[in-house]
Amino acid sequence: MGLAKQGSKMLRFMAVLTCLLLPSFAGLGFAKAGADDLAGRWTVTWSNTSKNAMSLANKNGRFSGAYANDDKDSCSVTGNFLASNQHVALQIVCPKWDIRMQGTASKDSKTIRGSYQANVDGVGKFVMTRQ
Repeated sequence: MGLAKQGSKMLRFMAVLTCLLLPSFAGLGFAKAGADDLAGRWTVTWSNTSKNAMSLANKNGRFSGAYANDDKDSCSVTGNFLASNQHVALQIVCPKWDIRMQGTASKDSKTIRGSYQANVDGVGKFVMTRQ
C-alpha cells in the first residue's frame, strides 16, 4: 500500500474520530456555562400556587440575589450550582422566616423544579420560571 493511500485512510479515521468526540466536548461546555445561564429574573411558584419574584446573580457557580416575599420585603438569596447534574441549591432568608430549596435546572435553563423546606417542618414543591 502506498504512502498516499495510508495518509488518506488516516485522515478519514481522524475525521470519524473527531465527529465522535466533538459532541462530548460540547456537552462539557454546556454544563460549565449552565450557572451563567441561570442568572437573571425568575418567578417562583410555590405548592400553594402563590408566586414571588427572585433575581439571581452568578459568580463561579455561587448564587446571590434577592427575593420579594408576600409583604414585598426584600430577602437575601444565596446558593450554588453543580454543573454535572444541573442541581441547584438555594437559601432564602427573610426577616421572619427562611427556606431551603433543592432543585434541578432544565437543559434550556428556563425552569428549575424541586422541593423546599421552610422553617422547621414546612415542606413542599416549587417551580421557578425565567421572566
